[in-house]
Amino acid sequence: MTCRRNNVPSLKNIVLYFTILLITIPIHGQRSIVDDTIKIKEVVISRAKVAHDAVGFKKTIIDTSILSVFSNRSLSEMLTGTSAIFMKSYGVGGTATPSFRGTSASQTLIEWNGIKINNPMLGQSDLSLIPVGLLDDVQVFYGGASMILNNGGIGGAINLENKPLWKKEIAATLNAGMGSFGEYSGFGKIKIGNLHFQSVTKAFFRTSENDFKFLNSESILQTRNNSQVRQKGFTQELYLKKGDNIASARIWYQASDRHLPPTLASTDLIEKQFDESLRVMID
Repeated sequence: MTCRRNNVPSLKNIVLYFTILLITIPIHGQRSIVDDTIKIKEVVISRAKVAHDAVGFKKTIIDTSILSVFSNRSLSEMLTGTSAIFMKSYGVGGTATPSFRGTSASQTLIEWNGIKINNPMLGQSDLSLIPVGLLDDVQVFYGGASMILNNGGIGGAINLENKPLWKKEIAATLNAGMGSFGEYSGFGKIKIGNLHFQSVTKAFFRTSENDFKFLNSESILQTRNNSQVRQKGFTQELYLKKGDNIASARIWYQASDRHLPPTLASTDLIEKQFDESLRVMID
């Protein structure tokens, strides 16, 4: 008679086995009381490929809302407050010329609808004579980007444009302003047209006595005299569209009468400067 013994582990061996297991295998536990998990959408970061011929060419387009705010101000005042262009200005009624990246005003190209309007004798343009309200689009080109327009703008270029808005409407706009030292300004616009014909008339004026008080070299309070300025002008635009062909005629007239204030050594000297321009374009 043969007897077999089952290989059943004893209770002592079972306890020893689990003791070794607990010592060799670490056990960790964690539980969040409050569920604060926030699920966010996927974020994709990408970039557009830059053409080799556009590297270093910088162009800025002034927003139309900014043009509306500065409609009864000069182009020099708008660019001073909204761009990085250095503007050499001699105050209200004085000349204001731009400088791009250290270049002179004669190295800055100023264009109006593709026509260069720099002074043919000085090679520069006085931006204090250009009202913002007469413009529909202002583009600023830095450095070599000015070659897109024309030559002569080593430092940069400012492109001024008038563009039609093809929609059927009759609209009128009127802006007025006033400031210290007898300054008054106004701008008006009348637009009539449809999908095939547009007529836009704009007019502006600006006047300032500029009679502020200051302390002279002898610490005496003195009133600035012979520093008045009077500016006025208008534009008339006509557009005719037939299919893909567009014919246009633009007229821009303006005049400026500025009194040049004398120096402290010659208070009795009275000088004036009168600027008048008429530009006509047919496309």
